[in-house]
Amino acid sequence: MSRRRDDACPDGSFGPWAGPDCRGGFDFTLLFEETILSILLSAVFLCLAALDVASCLKAPTKIRPHAVTWLKLTLATGLVALSAAALGIHATEDDTSQTITTVPSAALALVASIVFAVLSTLKQRASLRPSLLITAYLSLSVLLDAARARTLWLSPSVSTSTRSLLTASLTLRAVILLLESTEKRSYLLPEYRSVSAETTSGPINTSLFWWLNPLFLRGYRSLLHYDHLGRLDEELESERLAVRLRHAWRNVKDQKKPNALFGAWLSAFQGPILLPAFARLFQIGFTFAQPFLVTAAIRLAALPQQDPYNNLGYGLIGAYILVYGGIAISVSQSEWRAWRAATMMRGSVVPLIHDKAVVLDSSTNTGLSHMGALTLISTDIETIVSGLTQLHETWSNVIELALSIYLLERQLGVSCVMSIGFSLVVMVGTGFLAVPTGTRQALWNQASQERVAATSHTLGSVKWIKISGLTNIAFSALRNLRAHELQVSERFRWLLGGSLVLSLSTPILGPLLTFATAAGVSLHSDSGLSIAQIFTAFSIMVLLNSPLTKLVIALPQIAGAVTSFQRIQDFLNAQEYRDARAVMPLGEEKDGVLVAEKAPDSGRIMATMSGAFFWSDSTPETGPETGEETQEKGDAKSAGEAQAVAKHEHTPPTVVISPSLRIARNTLTVIMGPVGCGKSSLLRALLGELSVQGNVSVGCAGPIAFCEQSPWLPNETVHQVITGRLPSDAGDKNNADVSSTLSEDDDWYRTVLRACRLERDIETWPRGEETRVGSKGITMSGGQKQRLSLARAIYARRELLLLDDSFSGIDASTEDALFMGLLGPNGLLRSSNMTTIMTSSSTRVLAFADRLITMNQEGHVTDMKDLNTAEGDTIASEVLEKIGRWAEREAHEGGPRTAAAAALRGDGQPETDLMTTTEAQADAARQVGDASVYKYYAKAAGYRTLVGFVVAMSVFAFCDAFPSIWLKWWAEANEKGAGTNLGKWFGVYTLLCVGALVSCFIGMWQLFILAINKTASQFHEILLRAVSHAPIAFHATTDTGTTINRFSQDLQLIDMELPPAAMGVTMSTAFGFAQFILVCVSSRYLSILVPFLILAFYLLGHFYLRTARQLRQMAIDLKAPLYTHFMQTLTGMVSIRAFGWQGRSARQNILILDKSQRPNYLLYCAQRWLTLAVNIIIMLVAIALIVVVTNLREAIGPGYVGVALSNILAFSFTVQAIITSWVQLEVSLGAVARIKTFAKALPSEDDLAGLTESASDAAESSWPPKGQVSIRNLTASYSPSAKVLDNVSLEVEAGQKVCICGRTGSGKSSLFLSLLGLVEQDSGSILVDGVDLAALPREYLRSRIVAIPQEAYILPGSVRFNIDAHHQYESAAAEDRDAQRDHLIFEVLDKVGMRHMVEAREGGLDAPMDENTFSQGQMQLLMLARAMMRQTGGRLLLIDEATSSLDHAASAKIDEVIKTSFADWTVLAIVHKLEVTLDYDKVVVLDAGQVLEYDEPRALLARPSVFKKLYESSTEG
Repeated sequence: MSRRRDDACPDGSFGPWAGPDCRGGFDFTLLFEETILSILLSAVFLCLAALDVASCLKAPTKIRPHAVTWLKLTLATGLVALSAAALGIHATEDDTSQTITTVPSAALALVASIVFAVLSTLKQRASLRPSLLITAYLSLSVLLDAARARTLWLSPSVSTSTRSLLTASLTLRAVILLLESTEKRSYLLPEYRSVSAETTSGPINTSLFWWLNPLFLRGYRSLLHYDHLGRLDEELESERLAVRLRHAWRNVKDQKKPNALFGAWLSAFQGPILLPAFARLFQIGFTFAQPFLVTAAIRLAALPQQDPYNNLGYGLIGAYILVYGGIAISVSQSEWRAWRAATMMRGSVVPLIHDKAVVLDSSTNTGLSHMGALTLISTDIETIVSGLTQLHETWSNVIELALSIYLLERQLGVSCVMSIGFSLVVMVGTGFLAVPTGTRQALWNQASQERVAATSHTLGSVKWIKISGLTNIAFSALRNLRAHELQVSERFRWLLGGSLVLSLSTPILGPLLTFATAAGVSLHSDSGLSIAQIFTAFSIMVLLNSPLTKLVIALPQIAGAVTSFQRIQDFLNAQEYRDARAVMPLGEEKDGVLVAEKAPDSGRIMATMSGAFFWSDSTPETGPETGEETQEKGDAKSAGEAQAVAKHEHTPPTVVISPSLRIARNTLTVIMGPVGCGKSSLLRALLGELSVQGNVSVGCAGPIAFCEQSPWLPNETVHQVITGRLPSDAGDKNNADVSSTLSEDDDWYRTVLRACRLERDIETWPRGEETRVGSKGITMSGGQKQRLSLARAIYARRELLLLDDSFSGIDASTEDALFMGLLGPNGLLRSSNMTTIMTSSSTRVLAFADRLITMNQEGHVTDMKDLNTAEGDTIASEVLEKIGRWAEREAHEGGPRTAAAAALRGDGQPETDLMTTTEAQADAARQVGDASVYKYYAKAAGYRTLVGFVVAMSVFAFCDAFPSIWLKWWAEANEKGAGTNLGKWFGVYTLLCVGALVSCFIGMWQLFILAINKTASQFHEILLRAVSHAPIAFHATTDTGTTINRFSQDLQLIDMELPPAAMGVTMSTAFGFAQFILVCVSSRYLSILVPFLILAFYLLGHFYLRTARQLRQMAIDLKAPLYTHFMQTLTGMVSIRAFGWQGRSARQNILILDKSQRPNYLLYCAQRWLTLAVNIIIMLVAIALIVVVTNLREAIGPGYVGVALSNILAFSFTVQAIITSWVQLEVSLGAVARIKTFAKALPSEDDLAGLTESASDAAESSWPPKGQVSIRNLTASYSPSAKVLDNVSLEVEAGQKVCICGRTGSGKSSLFLSLLGLVEQDSGSILVDGVDLAALPREYLRSRIVAIPQEAYILPGSVRFNIDAHHQYESAAAEDRDAQRDHLIFEVLDKVGMRHMVEAREGGLDAPMDENTFSQGQMQLLMLARAMMRQTGGRLLLIDEATSSLDHAASAKIDEVIKTSFADWTVLAIVHKLEVTLDYDKVVVLDAGQVLEYDEPRALLARPSVFKKLYESSTEG
């Protein structure tokens, strides 16, 4: 049926506008709609669908049968039917409204609907998430067909059936869109249900971050826990990310080329780093549509309120929805993609750093620099994250600048030259500032690295620091490092502040110069600027200033990121461990038969060594081998050896072996020699840790068991330490390194415990084998640590076992039992066919040895003696018989005492939970916040400083916002007469601009310089004071990484993130207040929205912060285990390599890293969710404004519309900045809250004892003048359920020398620590010269009593400072030379036999010193020298096994020094070598925390006594 054609509508033409008289003058032509809105969309969909269908056919099924699948298929079939009906109608009906594209459009729509049905079915089966292509196609088709349906219903010539079919199809597609956007998690197959919420989210869900809403709701209602976070997206798992970067890094030909690592990372992650660009392009398009909307709105405001013009207003409303909605989604998506790429960077770079850590050259004498690498995975990674997220702000802001300049030129013509020129000057200036800013930031990171490394070193040795009385000295050094760090950072902050002021000068001075030029031009042309021109130009200048400001901010951050990448690259290129050992061949195969080597005993040899061995120098060598380099390993090796020869040509070797040393299989070889002769170095040479000029061959291809002299014990449970197995290793069948599970290997585990005499200790430990050993084994005694290390080595069941003086801290009776159980004829090592090589200073072990190797002071092997001779057998038989008798007595007498010890220790946790109550309050605060934190921070920053800052920002906001009103008045005056009172208008405008710049500079100086200097020092001091005065129980129970996290991550937040956030909040709030007033003044109807907007923003922030605070807290907390593991890897790299645990350490690093990534990434996503929410609110405000303009434009007028619209454009940026800065401030204040809670929750030692600062007045200034010690009924414990001393009473006269002995774990160290106030007294008292120690402040007590700990602590500094630390510290001349004092130091060094070693080093007393400078024995001698330099004031000396690592000659010298140099001192010494006890006045025998005997040593030997048994066991003959 033919219908009347609407002659007013040119629907047969392309248009696209249908004309002023067609369908209300606001529509497209039918030909345009069918061509662009239908045919084009269908064609693009069909092309993309073909590719998608092909990929779906290969994918496995991921869902189980479900009703949704059939429902989708039914609806898709209905859509095909509707499309077929539409095609049939168009093909058969004679409709005058049809165009030449009507039938092709309907036909293509039918094909598209059929392909859609197929694709939907396949995607439903093969995809975990809703399809991006299907969602995009349905969304666009619904949107575009809505416009087509409107056209058809407004066209009288179109049939009702055509209209109805299109409307029904449109409705059905909307329903299908909702169904296609629904997640499939409920009916996924079981193996896919554990994927992350993000993985199953569709495009709409992802675009709106809807998948985060359940997390926000849970976080709002209750406390979040780690399990609530869900699984990390598979694409962000560190293992796969690390593989990509490793491959890219290995393929870099020149790894030392500047920025090689940055380039490798970019090449490996091109896709993720480019994805934000697409959203950023959309953001640019939507952003620059705003000035056109401003122009259109101002022109609309000048039109009368009549119907023909109202359609323009309705069109503008739709345009505002599209533009501001597009801005909301594109901004959040571009930022989310950028932060996602930054998360990938962290997940890929941190494993690379860890990989390097386990291959670092341990022999390189670099001191703390290895520990300084901790900063690489903390500060430098955070710096890179900040830079990467700004990477797309470079090119995109350049494009925005170009567009802004073009649009500005269109509005103002030649007048825009000044603004453009000034902007270019600012941009160039910013470029010049970016490089030095990045360099200064790198220097700040370096200074931070030094401080964090020193802090880690100090906290790891805090027990020995406290014992040595070095607390104030050691922590003062950290204080000085912090001051140096702030001094270095101040230059960076000045540059950063300068960049900030420079960036703000553009929006302030740019309009001034532009309008000044325009005003000058108007004077000569007699034509002023119109209101529309002024405010359109002003809005364009806002757009011009925004990219320029972002560019100014982005460039220094990117420069900092590049510099941090370079720092990491330098670390990756550091000198590596190069194993020069060869695996000794047992034979060769000929014709399928194994033929022995020519040497008849080659199969019986485990290792051979000959030549010279060197500690490496600190010269970096080549980076890790690439795949091609590995194939040429032989050539590289020979070249490396030649290089080593040349390198060490003028360097004396550490160890020299000539002739060749041969170690037989299944034997025990003992290495002996004087202190510092190189015994430990020889073992490390066997491990391949030393540079070789000769030959090292081992007869085992697998790992080697190794016990370091200072046992490396990660902070794990006893069971995990011994088995070397972590919870994540359980059930890992593919892991060849991991031993069998406990259930499969329990017999061997129990056998090792018995052989190492650990069963008794495990019974007494509160949690048995699940007791954690603490950081560096702080909860264990020296003997227990050595036996744990020994048990770990034996449990590993390696062919070769290396023991570095592993019995030095063990008492004689336990040592005998270990010798018999491990090294005896039926010992575990013998029966297990292990070849054992050990260093020792005790001749007792020779009874069990097969061979003795002797070294001289120069490191030369001088003698290799076979002990399997008649004479050796006789000596061995006598010693074994004596040990056997001792063991038999112990079997009868040891049982009851063991039970008593278990009863004494109790079953409770040996640690005091010092922070439970306050941390529970902190858990609540991290959800709801704590307003008192603002006051806490303000007090640290200084109230005057903050008040000055707020006033400056308020003045800045007024001077920056008021010019828009001034411009309105100026433009209105121009309309009345061009150039009228130009001096007044321009002068006031200039004054406002200058005032804005000056106030901004003052505010920046107040916050970035003054406030940061104060807060950085204050919060570091709070942490330092809390940690240094904390009881030893805190350090025993708190992982070092957790504490380090406060000194690293928390202080970084306070230093680098909190001040910019505070400035952003203050500045943005002032701007927002001023701008909103202008909007409301210009449109009084909009003021109705003010209370609703305030409420909306408050509720949004309140809802967001409850979850964001918890995510930030969790992100910080979960970085602590990562830092701990990294520190443990660095300190234990030699043991890790020896045991072959590099892969296990890498897997553990990946697990911990992934765990820390989850809250970190979710926080990034939550911040983008907030950005989206804020922009949606801004969109609603803009829509409300344009609705008001459309309906009430005559009442408002174009002038005020210009003010309102230009300010709403600026207001959109301002409000977003307010919310973003506020939540960032709240989250950053979480670091302040953590420090506040930490300081409040952690009581000091003096607080626990109820002491005041004036308590030290109870003692004289020279206390203790005599050293008389009176211990009365002393009972002490680490906690009420774990007693360590039970009713101990002793009387020690002044000047007496008392020896304390007993088995390992008998309470010797506890008594020692009680005298120093490190173990709390439950009852009884300790009096020294009549002063009760319980009444003295703990640090004062330890500063007056001289104590020598079992392990030496080396202060960062010179040899002089380490020996004479107290005098140097008190005289504030740590590095000044004092000839008289130096003479005294040399005298002391001469007495302990270390003078020649110190003088031989370059620099002598001024030479720097660290833990690798001297051997363990030499450092014990230096600790004695340090004690001798403190011989002023007090007369009480405590010694905790000071000769454990010394040979007989050195021990005798030490004993002589104690007798002569401390002749009039009271000495209490813990000893294990009981042959020296006869030189003491009295002996105390302890067991299970009780005094068994206390008398003169000869009197105890003259009668049956426990001491007599111990003495006979300890001495030979």
